[in-house]
Amino acid sequence: MNPELSTTATCPERPPPAAFIKANYVPKESTPIPKKQETIEKETPSSLWTDIYIELVCNTFKPYNCDTFMAHTHIASAISAKLGQSAPPLTYLIVSTCDNVCWVCVAKSDLLKFVDSVTSWEGYDIPIGRITWNYKGGSNWMCLLEEYEKEKAKEKAENEKKEKEEKEKKEKEKEKA
Repeated sequence: MNPELSTTATCPERPPPAAFIKANYVPKESTPIPKKQETIEKETPSSLWTDIYIELVCNTFKPYNCDTFMAHTHIASAISAKLGQSAPPLTYLIVSTCDNVCWVCVAKSDLLKFVDSVTSWEGYDIPIGRITWNYKGGSNWMCLLEEYEKEKAKEKAENEKKEKEEKEKKEKEKEKA
């Protein structure tokens, strides 16, 4: 066997299984493993998906909380308004919603159509005003999702604490009066 073509040329020789070991069997010395081996570098294919960050805004500046179902409804409305009902579907996935913020994973091939559809959507009137989508960012922002949610939870806890303190303060004032 040609040692250059052998896969075990640089590996130590394995002893035979115990059933085939002869009493006088002595393993050969192993061939040392070369210190520097060639590495094969491959470019990892870029992801077929990209992440975007959009915000549902109201023209009266009143808060409009949006859950996943409503976000999907508003996004579908924006896409059908821009591309029409007979257009091929755009591939997207709503990753998370928090208050009026929505994180969406979109196929890179559909990204431009998606962003164009969502940002050009004129929205529609609801009791508190007219709502539309605002494109806030894309690509590498997903790593900030957890931090954003922690920040929101911290703000909520602080607001609840302030409300509790104000309530206790009012109760003390009533007791004094």
